[in-house]
Amino acid sequence: MTLPLRKGSLAATLAAMLLTTLRAMAEPAPIQNQLIFVTVNPSDGTYSIGALGANGPVLRARVGAKVKGRWLTSRDYPRHTVTQSSTTDVLGGYHAIVMTNTGLEGRPELITTLNVYDVAPFGEVGVTVHNGTSAALTVEAIRVLDAVGTPALDVGQPVSAIRVLSDSFSEDRPEMAIHDLLRPPEWGHVGVGSQLIYNRETHQSLFLGALTAERWLTVLRLGLNSAGDGIGSYTVDSTGTSDIYNDAMLRKPPAEDRVEPSIPVEPGKDLTSER
Repeated sequence: MTLPLRKGSLAATLAAMLLTTLRAMAEPAPIQNQLIFVTVNPSDGTYSIGALGANGPVLRARVGAKVKGRWLTSRDYPRHTVTQSSTTDVLGGYHAIVMTNTGLEGRPELITTLNVYDVAPFGEVGVTVHNGTSAALTVEAIRVLDAVGTPALDVGQPVSAIRVLSDSFSEDRPEMAIHDLLRPPEWGHVGVGSQLIYNRETHQSLFLGALTAERWLTVLRLGLNSAGDGIGSYTVDSTGTSDIYNDAMLRKPPAEDRVEPSIPVEPGKDLTSER
C-alpha cells in the first residue's frame, strides 16, 4: 500500500521484510526521502505519514486485526517495542521501522513494518499477526491503517476541493468515477485495491494501493464526519469479499461470494497483510 506525496502520488507495499543492521531505538527518528517522512509513537503504537514541507502529517494511524471475532488495535497493547534498520531490495535501498505491539495475555502480537525508499518516491506499510500464544487462533481481517485524530486525513483546505477516485471490485462493479469528497456515492467512498484522494487547490494527494491479492482483498474506506463537512474516518483492511457486498455497492451478489474469511494461525506462526 502507498504513502503520500506532496503534489503527486506514491506506491507502497505490505510485506514481512528481512531487515539488516537492526537496532533498538528508545525514541526513533523519522525515516524519510526527498518527499515523504514516516514516524512512530512508541507510547501508543501509532504511526504518522507526511510530506516534507507540509504543515503537519497527512495522517496518524493505528493498526489492528480481527481475531476470533474481536478487533484488537495497536493502541490496546501496553508495550510497543521499536527497532530501526536499513537494507536493499530490488527497488533500491530503504530505511525501515518495525514496531512490535505486545503485552495482552492470550492475544497475538501485532507487528507494524514501515519502509521508506531512499530514492524511489514511495514507501510501504505492512502488518503481521504473530501467534505467540499456546493455542491456535483465527483471523478474520487485518487493518493496515486506521486513521486517528481530527481530521482523520489532511490534504489541505478547502475540503470542498477534495476529489476521490476509488478503484472498483471488477472495473465496472461499481463503475469507476471521480467524486467530490462531500458528495459521495450512495455506498460511500469505498475502494477495492486502490484509492486516490486529491485536493485541487493545494495539489496535495494521498494514494494507497495494494500490490498483491494472494489471500486477502484490500478494501479502503474514506468516511465523512458527523456534520458531513470533512473527513471523519479512514481505514484500509486486508479482508474478504463479504466485506464489500451490500445492496448499494454490489447488487445481488451470488451466495458463493458472501464468504466470511476465517484463517487459522497456529502457535508460533505468522499471518501477514497483502503487499
